[in-house]
Amino acid sequence: MLYDIFISHTRGDKDKFVPPLVKRLRDNHIEAWYDKFALKSGDSICKFIDMILLSLNMKL
Repeated sequence: MLYDIFISHTRGDKDKFVPPLVKRLRDNHIEAWYDKFALKSGDSICKFIDMILLSLNMKL
């Protein structure tokens, strides 16, 4: 899957801020990479971050 945006966040934002943001982005056809939806138990976050950052449509 190709992503438009990689969302980096703190633990404090993980449950209250990020899910509604991801939903709004997806509702507007912007595909957001969010670890809660993309990673499975045992996956390497570093490997995924490297892969995602290389494939993003836009980097800010």
